Amino acid sequence: MIYFTSDLHLGHRGIITMQNRPFKTVEEMNRILIQNFNACVGKGDTVCILGDICHHMPVEAANDTISSLHGTKYLVKRNHDKKYAEGLFEDICDFKVTSLKWPIPFCGHSLKRDIPSSLKEQTGMLQNRFVLLLDP
Repeated sequence: MIYFTSDLHLGHRGIITMQNRPFKTVEEMNRILIQNFNACVGKGDTVCILGDICHHMPVEAANDTISSLHGTKYLVKRNHDKKYAEGLFEDICDFKVTSLKWPIPFCGHSLKRDIPSSLKEQTGMLQNRFVLLLDP
């Protein structure tokens, strides 16, 4: 199975109030998000994480947290992503072309101004904030 997710913001205490998340503490949020992630994603599955996996978390703690997540992971990085340890992700990129046959043939966690004009013209995608680019 192939899954897509974004903006987990693991370790980000402020996201609980900013996004009205139903958690009392950042530790509770991390534990439940990781538990739910692993309940859905099997070790043989593929996950495209469209940015902001961790925030306000030391890179060593982020690496440990990411390593606990199931699946082969691809990261389409964004502003809160760090230089994570090699081997945690199959690939880390700004965006990547996919062979998936979907109405939107590319993904990312990017504002439309960051999308190369050739891709905008190729797909007609001018208004969508998220751009999918993954070839598992």
